Amino acid sequence: MNYNYIKKYVFCIFYFTLMTSQKLYSQTDDDKVLKDLSNNYISYLESEGFRPSIDDFGDVSFKFEGSTFWVMPYYPDFFSLSRFLSLNDDQECTKGLMNMINDFNFDRVTDIARVYEDCKTIEIRSTSHLRSKNDWEYIFEPSLIWLNNSSIDFSEKYKEFLNKN
Repeated sequence: MNYNYIKKYVFCIFYFTLMTSQKLYSQTDDDKVLKDLSNNYISYLESEGFRPSIDDFGDVSFKFEGSTFWVMPYYPDFFSLSRFLSLNDDQECTKGLMNMINDFNFDRVTDIARVYEDCKTIEIRSTSHLRSKNDWEYIFEPSLIWLNNSSIDFSEKYKEFLNKN
């Protein structure tokens, strides 16, 4: 009987089991952190008078001045707030549209516009790095106002773009 073969076999099973359990623990731990973050966002928004909801991905949505905004709890040390804008149904992905989006982004400091593949949806997103995980509460209101104003600015630039083309 080859004992080296058995040792290698036992070692491989042990190593695989260890790595699998570590990966599952890590995913579960990360999922819990993000779920807690989503719940913190919900609690805060409710305390501020908003009526938030949470989707299947853990993203939190709420209305502000008639528009839907999204808080994306992807990382505990970043605060991401987004608004999605619909472009015209017949909008194509033209070089002119991409240039208009690039020009919009060029003037921005904390927010960006990102076009999706079909060129029918634009995401305006503000992302801030946090010194500690609860600092987002201090920047929530200014970020929301800033993002709302950026969304209005983008809509105006898009209307100008449509009028030129």
